[in-house]
Parts: sequence; structure tokens; C-alpha cells
Amino acid sequence: MKIKITIFLAIILTVQISTHLVIRSSHSAENTIDSKSQTSGSSGGGASANQSVSTDNRVRILRGKEIFDKMEEQDPMPGHNPQVSGQMTQVPVLSLYITNKIWDGLSKEQQIDYTYYAESLIPYVRANPKEYVLISKSAPLYDLFVQKTRDLCKDCCSIDLLLPGKDAQLELEKVLLQGDTPWGSD
Repeated sequence: MKIKITIFLAIILTVQISTHLVIRSSHSAENTIDSKSQTSGSSGGGASANQSVSTDNRVRILRGKEIFDKMEEQDPMPGHNPQVSGQMTQVPVLSLYITNKIWDGLSKEQQIDYTYYAESLIPYVRANPKEYVLISKSAPLYDLFVQKTRDLCKDCCSIDLLLPGKDAQLELEKVLLQGDTPWGSD
């Protein structure tokens, strides 16, 4: 029963994210708020706060950021949340990690707000790609990884669920949801 509910919730959230992406497609990818300048203590933000984002989206993004900020005390990936992975693939993805306990404690509305926040980070990541490349600067593929991160598509984000594994280490359980572009490349 729990699996069916989780799948149902994932389908609903995917549909709502897809609807959100269609609505946002009329805006340029940089039309998002700078949550970094709106509130303090963030590890990332969007583009300039002067750019237009609908009030409803701005509220959703800020509520999602509040969830992320509260979660920092229990951050499942300290120093690496969010992170870009898959730079060796055609479609790298910005991943926000969350534990099952935190995700299950969020209402459906809060889960949706969290996805809006995840997507709002993409312009910031594009503008600051070196912060999200986790290999050594001397590695032969470093410049390629920086470029692929800079070219991240506007919906290349995911929310990934982590569960406690052996020795209390967190392990990736599954991708809860992701944008249409990476979804289509799987």
C-alpha cells in the first residue's frame, strides 16, 4: 500500500511540475527570484531579484527555500546539497537530497513548494558552475564538467530520497521526481 501511495504521489507531483514547467516556459530560464538575496543563509539562489516571476511562483519558491533552510540542520549531504551529477551523460541534473523522514513529514503542498525551489536554483548553478563540480580542478575532465554544469537545462533538476544504510550512512534510495528533460533521457 505504501508503494502505491508513493507512486501515486510521485505521479501527481510530476504532473504538477510538468504543468509548472509549461507555465514557466513563456519566461526565459533566468526568470526566477534570487532567493539568496531575498533571505540570508542560503547556499544558492536564482537569477536577479529584479526579474519577473509571478507572485504565486515567488511565494512557492520562498516556502520551498524555508523548507530547505530548516532542513540544513538535518542536511543529509552536508556541503553537497544540492549537487550536480551526471556530467558524463548528455543530461546532467541538479539534485536536492532529502531524507524519507523529512519528505514524509511534508504536506503535498510543501513537497510541491520544494520542487519549485529546486528548479529556481538552476540559474544560480549555471552562473556559478565551479561551485557544483566535485572533481579536482586538475582533473582532465574538469573544464568539461564546468561547461556541462553551465549549460544545465532549465528543468534539469531532481529531488532524491536518501535512506539510512549500513553504519548509519545515507544511501540513495530513489529519485522522487525530476524535470521532463532528464525524465525523457532515462
